[in-house]
Amino acid sequence: LDGPFVTHLVKLASRLDVVVVAGMFEAIAGDHRIHNTAVVVDRRRGLALAHRKRHLYDAFGERESDRFQAGTEDVALIDIDGFSTAVVVCYELRFPAFIQDAADRGAELLLVPAAWVAGPLKEEHWTLMVRARAIENTMYVAGAGETGAGFCGRSMIVDPLGVVEAGLGEAAGVAVGDVTKERLASARARLPLVEQRRAAARTPAAKS
Repeated sequence: LDGPFVTHLVKLASRLDVVVVAGMFEAIAGDHRIHNTAVVVDRRRGLALAHRKRHLYDAFGERESDRFQAGTEDVALIDIDGFSTAVVVCYELRFPAFIQDAADRGAELLLVPAAWVAGPLKEEHWTLMVRARAIENTMYVAGAGETGAGFCGRSMIVDPLGVVEAGLGEAAGVAVGDVTKERLASARARLPLVEQRRAAARTPAAKS
């Protein structure tokens, strides 16, 4: 995390006055495996967050756990321009409870850097779940999908009611969408799922 890749991102974020979220492979001392890590680099704070992928891609005939060490932490929250933001990596999008926990703790925006491997129905899984995570948590979701041979692409920005604001299809490029507190508040007033889950968690289960 203190090597040349993150150092370059810090300089880039400062020069362009942006926040950068990027995936990287992080070495582990004394272990042949590595972490699949997403970093958040802030224009002013430098390296602000590192999320080590907790749910590894042992599915569809792949065994990511042979090469990677799983992280151990829940999804951390970070403030990005006034929005409580969560970051998960790729396959973790398939774990709704993992993401719901972040929403119930206050997440308003979810960022998902991904190298989503292409395959039968995989593109449909990606687009469906990006929208589903937005709807069931009434939060914005921005999924950045790697493009090129073997990957799905399909980067997209989805609003809290599941409306796709911007998408790139199979091509690399820049997607731009509006993320506003007004839209977030309106969605959560109309569909108060997060508050209802919080209320249910506070209410003891009835005893038979």
